[in-house]
Amino acid sequence: MPGPAYRHRQTSYPQALVITAAFAVLLFGLLSRPGRVVIVQVLGIGALGLYALVRLAWAAFDTEVTAEHVRGVFRPFGPGRTIPLDAITSAERVEFPWYFGSGGWMRIPGTGAWALSTWGPDAVLVHWRDRRGREKGFHFGTDDPDGLAAAVTAAIEAAGPATEE
Repeated sequence: MPGPAYRHRQTSYPQALVITAAFAVLLFGLLSRPGRVVIVQVLGIGALGLYALVRLAWAAFDTEVTAEHVRGVFRPFGPGRTIPLDAITSAERVEFPWYFGSGGWMRIPGTGAWALSTWGPDAVLVHWRDRRGREKGFHFGTDDPDGLAAAVTAAIEAAGPATEE
């Protein structure tokens, strides 16, 4: 079996560190004022730690296109999504609204499609059909939307038309 026709890793470690540091400065500035209850400070520090762990755990996003599927997964560990190539009907470059720019696993209002992204507004919307024939969409966030869209389109064309049995 040949390797992936396309593989790309988008990282956001610098952005994750900057956001975490800014959040920490703001949190410690607010909570270090005299008269604050210690439990509030402990909960704030715990929330910051949890945010930092999640943000750093999802700070890289790998996308790959093979003859069998299109896959996106957070690294070093995290959720992902795999769509079989024979279910995909098309792929197009899109941009998220600015308020989705910090990434995550999210549902995009207006489209009803889910998205995975680590950072930035650029994505590829993959249109596909589930086993029941319902049209679906999924956004794969990337800093190389033209390359990913071209790879998905080329893989669909190389696979040829779906045959009915």
